[in-house]
Amino acid sequence: MMRPGIYPNIPDHKYRALPFLNWSRLKLVLDCPSKAKHYSDYGGGFVSEPMRRGTRVHTAVLESSKWNQTYKIKPDITKQELSFEKKPEGWMCAHPRGVIGPFKTKREAQDVAPLYTFDGADQGWPKAADAKTAMADIYDGFKLITRDQHDHAMDTAQAVFSHKASADLLFSKMNTELTFVWVEEIGGHEILCKGRADGYSRTAKVMIDLKTCKDSTLWGFSKDAFYRKYHAQLAFYARGLEKASKQSGELVPWQVSRLAFIAVEHEPPFATSFIELDP
Repeated sequence: MMRPGIYPNIPDHKYRALPFLNWSRLKLVLDCPSKAKHYSDYGGGFVSEPMRRGTRVHTAVLESSKWNQTYKIKPDITKQELSFEKKPEGWMCAHPRGVIGPFKTKREAQDVAPLYTFDGADQGWPKAADAKTAMADIYDGFKLITRDQHDHAMDTAQAVFSHKASADLLFSKMNTELTFVWVEEIGGHEILCKGRADGYSRTAKVMIDLKTCKDSTLWGFSKDAFYRKYHAQLAFYARGLEKASKQSGELVPWQVSRLAFIAVEHEPPFATSFIELDP
């Protein structure tokens, strides 16, 4: 069992697998206890494209070194140019990578001809479904995305890095995707909790949360933050980090005196704001 403490290098999938109370579950309880019970009994809900888009932006901004280990642009499945010729020994099929045959009939040659392929493959397949299966095997472990999705994440990240207040923190000695585990005592029970901060600077004692949004102005984002309880999420994480630090016996506590959001719009030109919460 994982003990209370701060864990800087836990991959996201391992963090999600930790069976501890997190903000998402707590927020469900606050919003609707019956939904929280349903989630507990039957698992999580549908992962929407906006949620996946936010994950891509997080990786591009906070874990850019892991981008190429996580995402690949999905190649198009295309048809190859094939030609069939009857020779004394039988029917032959010529394709860009060579010639196969002989076959007794042209139909037999067509049935096995490598008609479908894609960039990155060293062969072809007679059916598009076969090529699709092969693609899944070749890119196993990667998330396949479109060129537009790739460019959107890169352009969003560039906008964040071009925003001075945000960049000054992100390019400082900041821990990103920082995992921590702590114990809360509630009603005489000890409950293990977990959190994962987008960014934390021990020097500046600031914790940040990166959010994609429709409106990054102070007024527009504040309304969204209040509705989605972003401020409560950051407060939960700040409390958790400080408790994890103390409960793990850190000689110098990890303190949080500032909470802030990097809000970036999800449409061009990806306007970005750095919004700090009042103490």
